[in-house]
Amino acid sequence: MSKDPAVLIYFDKWISSTNGMKAHYRAWYMDLLMYQYDNPEGIPDDKDFIAGICRVLPSEYELFKQMLEQVLEQKFELIGNKWVNHVANEIISKRQDFKAKRTKSGNIGVIIKLAKTIKGFTPKYLTKLKEYLFEMDIKEIEKAKDKQVLEQMLKLYVDEDEDEDEDININNSISNNIKINNKIEFSVFWDLYDKKVGDKEGCKKKWDKLSFDTQNKIIETLPGFKSKIEDKKFQPHPATYLNQKRWNDEKPEANQPIPAIEGETEEERFHREWKAKNKVIPLH
Repeated sequence: MSKDPAVLIYFDKWISSTNGMKAHYRAWYMDLLMYQYDNPEGIPDDKDFIAGICRVLPSEYELFKQMLEQVLEQKFELIGNKWVNHVANEIISKRQDFKAKRTKSGNIGVIIKLAKTIKGFTPKYLTKLKEYLFEMDIKEIEKAKDKQVLEQMLKLYVDEDEDEDEDININNSISNNIKINNKIEFSVFWDLYDKKVGDKEGCKKKWDKLSFDTQNKIIETLPGFKSKIEDKKFQPHPATYLNQKRWNDEKPEANQPIPAIEGETEEERFHREWKAKNKVIPLH
């Protein structure tokens, strides 16, 4: 990355940090800062070299040595064999980050324009493409400015993810509703029952005390139970439903039995069955 033709000097910090400093010291201090801005690794720990940076005259050498004690050792830290001013280092680092991001954004803009010329590229790919590009380092982005490389990248990453989105969403929705201890989350029942009245916390406590098999039976029988209620105002409150064990009034909806898998846990079975039925419980 090319060096900046200018540096940032915050006048308030400069005034406060040089308050009471002799004129010669301030001038030499500025020379040292300018050297570090041009050489971020720091200033070599060599008095004669430093004197050269500050263009010290022979008649000024004794005064210069005093400056080293009063300025260099107070404003800089010796790291290894280099003197480093941390404020200047922070400014340099922020500036480099800014330039890198600006360069990256500019290159990504070029790639987006190029992508729009590729046959089959549609706006739905735009967000995914940007996400991939921002995760890449600058060398990979430079390669993506080649149309053939970009076409391969779109085919390999963007199309593949687009095809898998639906399955991923289904799997994540189901997984988020199952606890590690093989219990179904209360929110599954609460949303599916769809009459959010009464003591929700009390219902949750009752639900959490139920076994997984009972919870699963409730989820399976609720659609049939609700379908027989013509007017929702006659649907029992969720607490009443749980207290009266109304799930025993219904039989699970007829479904093609799903073969068991040897060694499968209850959680895995529940997950697989819901996916097979393609029933995803909405989250709120």
